[in-house]
Amino acid sequence: MKKYFTLLFLVFFFSLIIQARPYSVLVEGQSHHVQGIAYDEAASRMYFSFTTRFIVTDDNGQITGSIDEIHGHLGAMTFDASKRKVYASLECKNDEIGTNISRNMGVDTYKESSFYIVEIDVDAINRTGVAQEEAMRRIPVPQAVQDYKAEVTVDGQVFQHRYGCTGIDGITIGPDFGGKGGEFLYVAYGIKSDTLRTDNDYQVLLQYKMRDIRKGKSSSPRRFFVKTGNTSYGVQNLAYDAFSGLMYMAVYKGKKKAYPNYDLFAVDMASRPVKARLDGVPYEKKSVMTLPLAGEGWRFKYGAMGMCSLGNGYWYLAQSKKSKDPETGKGRYSAKAVLYGRSFSGKPFKKVEAGFESGPVQQ
Repeated sequence: MKKYFTLLFLVFFFSLIIQARPYSVLVEGQSHHVQGIAYDEAASRMYFSFTTRFIVTDDNGQITGSIDEIHGHLGAMTFDASKRKVYASLECKNDEIGTNISRNMGVDTYKESSFYIVEIDVDAINRTGVAQEEAMRRIPVPQAVQDYKAEVTVDGQVFQHRYGCTGIDGITIGPDFGGKGGEFLYVAYGIKSDTLRTDNDYQVLLQYKMRDIRKGKSSSPRRFFVKTGNTSYGVQNLAYDAFSGLMYMAVYKGKKKAYPNYDLFAVDMASRPVKARLDGVPYEKKSVMTLPLAGEGWRFKYGAMGMCSLGNGYWYLAQSKKSKDPETGKGRYSAKAVLYGRSFSGKPFKKVEAGFESGPVQQ
């Protein structure tokens, strides 16, 4: 009888947790499409990245705070609930994307490209238009800058960007690989879409100790390679899920005919890294740390514009929609963070419908 009442209590407890979360959170009227999301369960807040703007909303989608006019490409995000900080990737580039962002903002284009892990103090954002220096700290990622600026030779042809690196995007917090535990921050490279080179078929992950990142230090990360085939701009969103033990990599699918070109991949965090030579990368003379995929991948259209794990098999996945402002004629974007549960039949996730029985997702 005692076990029976304990089970009832747990079901009721998980029901309260899940039902307290909104089924969707909608934000409209933004100048850029959504890049990343994170959910703050303790404060019932959603965080959105809209390229040049960081937004805080309540569970009804009402904007309660923001950092505006961020000169660069603010990308994927992850939430450190223990320290109440959001970590996001930031690219300040002098390429075509960076030039367009600068032009739209009416500022000069960066002369040199640089990449940062951005630490955002979410509790300092108590109104719209909070100054960046009040709530944001930039931590340089020099390893990505070095690979971005490098020239390499493949089959006698010179290419820009080592490994196809165009910057950084996906970011998440998780344990070490091989089931070792610990707390680390992972950042994924952006990878150039190019069907004519062979050295851009790996996703590249940088691993930092969280205690170093919290001190603003980003020196000497470990680097891992995951062969997925070339994708269009690499890992857009990276998300560790403790429930499944997987780290998900959401991408814009690639164009090389030799690969299935999936939208979503995963790595099992229990997998042990293996030292190996990289296929199609002749300038990498030594063996490096590689990781196997957890299965082939999935064809699933949501996740690349934002994904965050909530625990117990539940997720928020971002959906984006573009419309035209009737007054200015300019494009405006909306983003909806939608509640999903892990699926065990074909697709990786399934949309949660109102009135569901909550608790841990069951197979």
